[in-house]
Amino acid sequence: MPLGDSITEITCWRTTVWGNLVNAGLASRVDFVGSMSNNPQNCQGVSGWDQNHEGHSGYQSVDIANNNLQGWLNNAKPDIVHFMLGTNDIVSGGKDATTILNSYTKMVGLMRNSNSRMRIIVSGLVAVYA
Repeated sequence: MPLGDSITEITCWRTTVWGNLVNAGLASRVDFVGSMSNNPQNCQGVSGWDQNHEGHSGYQSVDIANNNLQGWLNNAKPDIVHFMLGTNDIVSGGKDATTILNSYTKMVGLMRNSNSRMRIIVSGLVAVYA
């Protein structure tokens, strides 16, 4: 389950991951899950790439941890979650690092309670330099 904010919803990293899975011969063994299946940037990748995800533009990790993640986990039942969050917490939410890390800790706990064997991938924030 790709999980995050606009970086997950509207950038094309999901197509790159799917292409890597295809190239490794693993795509038939992987199913991206999530309630969203949009492709707002019209990302091009391997034909037929799996577009399911839980990327929600503008969402903050604190809100996802407290209000959304449990339901998403219950519905999607992922074995792997790849999440990238934090930009909105800092830029628009004014959250400090401790608050963000506490939300990450809560999310990992929810994921472990959902599936104790779940693999959790936490990505660093993408930096863009002009």
